[in-house]
Amino acid sequence: MIFSLWLLVAGCRGRQKVLEGGDIDDGIWTAGMVIGLINDIPSCQALLDRMMSEAQAIIQRRLTGFYR
Repeated sequence: MIFSLWLLVAGCRGRQKVLEGGDIDDGIWTAGMVIGLINDIPSCQALLDRMMSEAQAIIQRRLTGFYR
């Protein structure tokens, strides 16, 4: 009895429906404050390309001081 009540309070059943079943309307899922920082949902290739170009720009900016 206590264990089944614990499952309901912890949201295990609802979370399982979302994470394993993909049904976001019939379960519980959480999103932290970082959700407000998401502006787009790029493809994996676009995300990796963006990360590489941003890293290259940072490295170039930081290395310019060494070559003056």
